[in-house]
Amino acid sequence: MATNRASRSDWLRRWIILAGAIAVTCVAIVFIASRKKPPPTGVERFSKSVRVEFVASDPADAQWKLGYDLVVFAKLSNGEIVAPVVQVERPRFSGFMGGIRVERVWEATSHGIHQRQPAENFPVHDKITQYDLLVRQRASTDQAVPEWRIWLVPVDRVRGHESATLQLPDIQSLPLLSERADQAALLAKERAAREYVYYLDER
Repeated sequence: MATNRASRSDWLRRWIILAGAIAVTCVAIVFIASRKKPPPTGVERFSKSVRVEFVASDPADAQWKLGYDLVVFAKLSNGEIVAPVVQVERPRFSGFMGGIRVERVWEATSHGIHQRQPAENFPVHDKITQYDLLVRQRASTDQAVPEWRIWLVPVDRVRGHESATLQLPDIQSLPLLSERADQAALLAKERAAREYVYYLDER
C-alpha cells in the first residue's frame, strides 16, 4: 500500500510539473506573439502628431484641384532622416450593426493632398529638428509623372501648435530630389514605412 501511495504521489508530482511547464510555455508563446517587431532601419514610430493643412497661393489653381503627392520625412538631432509612422485616431466599423468606434492606428506619412483633402499628419518630438518633404505635382493620365522635389520645413512651423498651416511654394522652384545623394535611401525608407504600417495593421 505504501508503495502504491508513493507511486501515486510521484505521478501527481510529475503531472503538476508538466502542467506548470505547459502553462509557462503557453504564456511565453502568447507574449512573443503579442510583441510588435521594431521598425526597420530608417523608419521610426511617433505617438504624437500635429495635423498640418496645406493651402495654395491661388485656390483657383487647376493643379491644386488635381493635387500633389506628398511624403513627410523627419530629420533628427543626430542628423539622421527617418520615415515616420504616426499614431492617429480613425473611426472604424466594429462589425454588422456594431456601429463605429474610434481607434488609434498607425499610418505612414505618404499621401496625396488636394483641394478636397488638404491635410497630413506630421510627427512631433523634441528630437525632430526639420521636416524634409518630397512633393510632386499629380499628373493627368496623358502626362508623364513629374520628378520629386524637396521642400524643407522648419520644425517650429509645426511643433508647439495644436494644428498648423503651410502655404504651398512654387513647386517648380524647389530643388530636385534627384540632385541629392540620398535619393535612393529616402525612397527605400518610404517604402519600408508603408510595409511596416501594413504589418502593424495586420496585428
